[in-house]
Amino acid sequence: MNEELKSFLLEVSKIYFRYGIKSVTMDDIAREMGISKKTIYTKVEDKNDLVTKVMEYQLALDFERVKEVVNASTNAIDEVFDICSKIGEIIGDMHPSVMYDLQKYYPKVYKKFTDHKETFVLDTVIANLKKGKDQGLFRSAFNEEIIAKLHISKMDVIWDPKVFDHSKTSFIDVVGEMMIYHIYGVSNQKGRDYLNKRLNRK
Repeated sequence: MNEELKSFLLEVSKIYFRYGIKSVTMDDIAREMGISKKTIYTKVEDKNDLVTKVMEYQLALDFERVKEVVNASTNAIDEVFDICSKIGEIIGDMHPSVMYDLQKYYPKVYKKFTDHKETFVLDTVIANLKKGKDQGLFRSAFNEEIIAKLHISKMDVIWDPKVFDHSKTSFIDVVGEMMIYHIYGVSNQKGRDYLNKRLNRK
């Protein structure tokens, strides 16, 4: 994927995240970006192709951002917070209908998201749990795969409007509380002491 296409997809993703996906037409995108629809169709075939490419690009960005955090991290608890911060850069102002639109109108694209969650995200959580155990911050007596699957299953709840009214509660606040809840659950006393010190500093 060339840099010009990446830049285009990034701008489109910002529009989708701001307004939702279904309600945004190709005319809307052209107007928002100050380009012609003809220019858009030199990059994608139709809206379905555009949504597919945008979400593939976002998943690739997620992969790169998380890997960057993991490679730079020396502490399992800090790693969780740093990943949360990266997630916040993406979903902080996301329109609450985005995931609903994907699931209902673009099921093949939504499956790419769930596949990413059930492979890369799951493996990342498992690796973090093992790191925390090795560093003496997490309890030793739990099954990493079970805990990781329970943790990522909560990601679906974040988007559920029946559970959270995102006009009152932001995505990033929900994610932040979920991460703290997760760390407390897996930490031993040393890990909880470190977490409390970190939270007090913030």
